[in-house]
This record gives sequence, structure tokens and C-alpha cells, in this order.
Amino acid sequence: MTTVPSTTYRPIMVRSKNAGPFTLTIDVMFDDPADAVRLHADLTSGTLEPALGPVAGEDVRVYLDETAAAVKLSVGRALPAGSAGDLDLYGCQQHVGVLAALGVPLP
Repeated sequence: MTTVPSTTYRPIMVRSKNAGPFTLTIDVMFDDPADAVRLHADLTSGTLEPALGPVAGEDVRVYLDETAAAVKLSVGRALPAGSAGDLDLYGCQQHVGVLAALGVPLP
């Protein structure tokens, strides 16, 4: 389920990719480390729950790197990359649900 944050985030970059055949990683980067800290707090407290798409499994880990002003979500894949039924071989389309949850306007 996607919840809408009370304030929108303005990341400078959001990307997703495979981190091996069994894991996706979604990176959210900001200009200001305080924004990354706020997002990390919202994600770990359950205040914000982005829809991660059909490729994602249930295992989600959230990491904060204040120095890089970034938050990383590591998500177990429902199916191994490239297996029958996999909808995103490279994991590069899984960030859209995170964008929507952050309140970033989509085209």
C-alpha cells in the first residue's frame, strides 16, 4: 500500500537496479542530508510505505548514508532475475512506486 507523506520530498535522483539475481536496490539521493534523515525515519517507522511493484518480495531493508545524503532500500525479489515470469530483468523500473510515495509529480 502506498501512503502519501504529509510533506513532499524533492530528491535529486531516484534509481533502481538489481543487486544480484535475488535482490533489488532502490537509491534515493538528496541535496540536503536532513531530507535523507527524514525519509529514513518515515520509512523505518512505517509512516511511509511505498508500493514496490510486482517484482519485489516481502523482505525490505532500509539504510541511511548521511554523508551521501542518501537512503537505500534493499528489496528481496519475488522471483530471481531472468527467471520465467520475471517482469523486470534489470530491476530498472521499480523506482516508480517510490517516486509516487514521495509525492514527486509523475508525468
